[in-house]
Amino acid sequence: MNPKQQNCQNVTNNHKPITNNQHIFISPPDGEPEQKADKKLPGCDHKSVVELYHQLLPTMRRVEVWNDTRAGYLRQRWREVAVELSETKEITHADVLTWWEEFFKHVSKSKFLTGKINDKSGRTFVADLEWIIKPSNFAKIVEGKYHVA
Repeated sequence: MNPKQQNCQNVTNNHKPITNNQHIFISPPDGEPEQKADKKLPGCDHKSVVELYHQLLPTMRRVEVWNDTRAGYLRQRWREVAVELSETKEITHADVLTWWEEFFKHVSKSKFLTGKINDKSGRTFVADLEWIIKPSNFAKIVEGKYHVA
């Protein structure tokens, strides 16, 4: 018997089982006390968000391929929005979709994101849904970085 086989025979079942009924704690970045995330959040509605994007931003590039990367970005942003909305009330699927509708209306008012002005290099930039929902770009849009007066 080699040493690896010997070690395998000495393994015991003393490990505690992993369970799914544990509370998840979220540590806010601003130092506020931790809160339990016990609230049930509505699941991400990819199709409806993409439809809103096409409806409210018709001049921007259409989504032709919905791959795992894009789905992951949207699922993360959807969850962030749902968590934020749920801090003040119990939310529904419709509440989150309404937020996305307002968000896309906000995007439509940006001359930069919609390609109506040139960037610093003199080229025209037009955002697409994948670019919009990437974490750093999403935060900048929400903060109003691309909305010049």
